[in-house]
Amino acid sequence: MTLPFPIQSLVNFIIASKKDLRPFLVLSIINGGLTLLTSFLLIPRLGVVGGAISQVIVSILSSSFIVFYALRTSTFIPSRKEIMLLLSMPLMGIYEVFVDPQFLDLILLLLVILIFKAFKVIEKEDVKLVESFLPSKLKFISYILQLIS
Repeated sequence: MTLPFPIQSLVNFIIASKKDLRPFLVLSIINGGLTLLTSFLLIPRLGVVGGAISQVIVSILSSSFIVFYALRTSTFIPSRKEIMLLLSMPLMGIYEVFVDPQFLDLILLLLVILIFKAFKVIEKEDVKLVESFLPSKLKFISYILQLIS
């Protein structure tokens, strides 16, 4: 699962509620053109890293468009929990790119857990839902989620 996956999942709800594919057709054309342009400009200079940067640029712009479109059409009305999750994604990405020594990963994990606990991002019902899907070897995850909720 990649970072834009939750945002791309939002597209299904927008299409189901608005029954309009036109904005996503335009977005797909723009994404394709932008991928070609950024790959053409970056891959000769940076190689594989240029291709990765190209994909990050396209993913960020595409995800931003989808979120703004969903907010504008009132398909997605975020609660405090969703706002915290949406704000945490770019912050974690910035941290991973610019800061990320290995020992600070533990600090990031603890910080995310504290933020989730403070803003009650994970609720008891969420834990019960996750528990119903967990295999027996991963039950320890359930205990961690119960501590956070």
